[in-house]
Amino acid sequence: MCSALSEKVRGNGLLIVDSVELQKPSTKAFARMLGALGVKGKVLLAMKAPSPIVLKSSRNIPGIKVISVEGINTYDICLHDTLILTRDAVGFLEENSKR
Repeated sequence: MCSALSEKVRGNGLLIVDSVELQKPSTKAFARMLGALGVKGKVLLAMKAPSPIVLKSSRNIPGIKVISVEGINTYDICLHDTLILTRDAVGFLEENSKR
């Protein structure tokens, strides 16, 4: 997994955001957020605990996968063009990489 993450960094395919929050389920709002981040292609969004609103807002966008960071795996990292991590997800990965 460390190699896959390193490859994302080298290829500018890793973005770290403070959080992903939406007030209500909205595919348009989620798509606008992705556009503002400048991501294209397949996107993997890993969060500490994805909210039902984020999950509902993202499910109709092709190529987008939202997961809990606890379920992240090398295959998904390699399969997607861009990996977006929230700050709390980064903290989780750092803690678990030391074990």
